[in-house]
Amino acid sequence: MANFSALVRPRIVTMVLFTMGVSARLTAGPHSNPWLIGHAVVGVFWVIVGAVIFNQWLEWMSDASMPRTADRPIPAGKIRPRTAVILAAVATAFGLTYLAAFGTARLSGITALSWFLYAGVYTSLKPVSMWQTPIGALSGAAPILLGAEAAGGLANPNAWFFFAFLYLWQFPHAMAIASLYRDQFAQGNVRVAPVADPTGRTTMMMALGGAIALLCLGGVWVWAAGMPVWATAVITGSSFANLLVTLRFARRPDQKAARVLLRATVLHLPIVCIVLLSL
Repeated sequence: MANFSALVRPRIVTMVLFTMGVSARLTAGPHSNPWLIGHAVVGVFWVIVGAVIFNQWLEWMSDASMPRTADRPIPAGKIRPRTAVILAAVATAFGLTYLAAFGTARLSGITALSWFLYAGVYTSLKPVSMWQTPIGALSGAAPILLGAEAAGGLANPNAWFFFAFLYLWQFPHAMAIASLYRDQFAQGNVRVAPVADPTGRTTMMMALGGAIALLCLGGVWVWAAGMPVWATAVITGSSFANLLVTLRFARRPDQKAARVLLRATVLHLPIVCIVLLSL
């Protein structure tokens, strides 16, 4: 049972559902249907599980060559590749069928598109192009739109501000991980920016560009949404702190700076989500 739990990667699934829930809470209106939100959570859960397992099935040989992923169930030989791909297909089919039956057509469409971007396009780009990150970030931010659609608030500007925020947040976060495990990614033929561009320019461009855009977006968002002073201070302050850490990483992109940036981004997102839940 532990092997199947590891195959699902609970942390990823939990984070997706959490951000989806925050979005639903943020964009919910007087006509929001709690039952629809509940059905959306169930259906999206199974589609995410299917996408995560399918991703590991596609990458298991690459994962086997990297110490950070070699102990995952498929490359470690704990679960057969054939079993994994069957589980992925069943989970995905069940989730999409459930959403088609109990959700909206738009909810089903966004979920299916997100699955395709993650399991199909993003995973296929990993051994080919460093521009995998912008594509993967689209599917990573999709839970915001799913939560908003489930709550009937897709037209709410907060849904699109939050979507853009989560999209941009992933750039410094992903560059920190890519820098920390650059040698392993190179060994596994995963062409993240530090591997594809050894000069580090692309890595710095993505990390700094994302952090700067994040700070600018946060300023526009709090103003457009008319957020209270305390929320404005926390969101802009945490985004500014994130930028400072990213600047340090840009000046000296060593392992220590990458680790600090990773921790900063991991802290930044929950802080913003807690603020949004408190509004």
